[in-house]
Amino acid sequence: MLLNKRISIVNFIKTIKFDIVFIVSYAVAVGILDQYGFLSKISIPIGVTAVFGTAVALLLGFRTNQAYERWWEARIIWGAIVNDSRTLVRQCVSFFKRSNGQYDILVNEMTNRQIIWCYALGESLRKLPFSPKVKEYQKSYKLESFNIPNALLSEHSETLLKAKENGMVNDFQQVQIDSTIARLCDSMGKCERIKNTVFPKAHSLLIHLIIYVFATMLPFGLSDQYLAVEISL
Repeated sequence: MLLNKRISIVNFIKTIKFDIVFIVSYAVAVGILDQYGFLSKISIPIGVTAVFGTAVALLLGFRTNQAYERWWEARIIWGAIVNDSRTLVRQCVSFFKRSNGQYDILVNEMTNRQIIWCYALGESLRKLPFSPKVKEYQKSYKLESFNIPNALLSEHSETLLKAKENGMVNDFQQVQIDSTIARLCDSMGKCERIKNTVFPKAHSLLIHLIIYVFATMLPFGLSDQYLAVEISL
């Protein structure tokens, strides 16, 4: 879910500040040493540098595509959660027998719990402290589970069982509501999978290695000697 459509330049710079300092320091050091002739004998063909630049472009393009696919999958899952939440509340309102004295109690209980579940799921995925409403509900119903969103879905099932025992829903209606709860649980598992599955460490190390090799070779590949040869040709 998008929290802010604008990307903070300050946060972006904070993330890559050490890389910026390293690259700038290296470039300045090479420029100074080359100016005084200490590195005049070192030169790398521009073709070799171009090969590494192409590799960097391909790997970064692949990683960008993978990141977008993860974002788009997460957006689809969150949309499914919104739809299933609406479906669950609508099913409770339309399926539960209104003649039963517990109709308002059980419908309000399912509705409020589903709202709490959405907040609890978002906060647990971001590893944030639960909001006051979630904590209040957790304290009132004495939910001690490590996974609070999953415990709330279990409470949904318990309420549905109570409604079945009181004759408020038939077998077919119970299956329909239980299927909606199962889809919510499935969406929750998909969110946790995306949150907890990161890019392979070897892939990240390979990208960083090639970028640093490319940045190391680039000043020597753009030396005055090879530029002069290219211009004369």
